[in-house]
Amino acid sequence: MYRLEPEHLEGQSVSVAAEVAAEHLEAHTSGIADALQTAAADQQAHDREFGRWLGVILKSGVWLASLVVLTGGVLYVMQHGMEPVNYHHFRGEPARLRSPVGVITAVRAGQPRGVIQLGLLILIATPIVRVAVSWLVFMKRRDIVYSVVTGLVLIGLMYSLLMAYL
Repeated sequence: MYRLEPEHLEGQSVSVAAEVAAEHLEAHTSGIADALQTAAADQQAHDREFGRWLGVILKSGVWLASLVVLTGGVLYVMQHGMEPVNYHHFRGEPARLRSPVGVITAVRAGQPRGVIQLGLLILIATPIVRVAVSWLVFMKRRDIVYSVVTGLVLIGLMYSLLMAYL
């Protein structure tokens, strides 16, 4: 790196010395500005890539959930499509299908309602996975503010999800 030393200006008039100093300052600050622009461009590229990955997570989760619900719906219609419908009495989901463990058990048993419920669980889990991935990325970047905020959101989501089953 070139340094402007006093002996470079010896014998120069004040105006020439000021001109040399200004050129030196411009060259030095130009390098800093270029480095800052490069860093900003790199950060923007990383942010775009991060946004793309979050989009892929959300789209994949929605498509997977839709496919699972559709599969469960087709299986349900195949097994129960000819049964008479009684709209006079509302019957909610059975208790065994109101917890993730019960849903997995129903899916393993080949019950279509369990498959439909699994699709709904995947749909609910999709934004939670997105927040968890965001938190991990912010932690890796050592972005304290976003890590704390995203962590609090993740804790709130997990609390609301898990406390429903405890």
